[in-house]
Amino acid sequence: MPQWDLSIAYDGVEDARIETDLALVRAAAEQLGGMRGQEGDVTTLQHALELVERARIIAQTVAQYCRCVLSVDSSDSLARKLSGRVDALLAELRIAYEPFHDQLLRMAEDGLDQIGRAHV
Repeated sequence: MPQWDLSIAYDGVEDARIETDLALVRAAAEQLGGMRGQEGDVTTLQHALELVERARIIAQTVAQYCRCVLSVDSSDSLARKLSGRVDALLAELRIAYEPFHDQLLRMAEDGLDQIGRAHV
């Protein structure tokens, strides 16, 4: 049976670092929710963009880890449950970020340039 060496990410589906990482993603979603109403501020938009990028990378790492585990053993109930939790958390993050995304879509080009310069 094929196996993945996933130790670069986590030591197993029950690795405590996964819960730590998911807590970081959850905290980012909560922080974005707390920033609602400030979407028009360029500094806040930049912070929201950085926050969601970091949180997505963390969540996608956990999601990909689950996919790899499940590709070898699709009956791994812990990995399936974790995968569902990550999907729900990514949806929560997406909803929390949506007002900022909408504001970015509405911004004039000069405002986007300002965010881009500050983001680099």
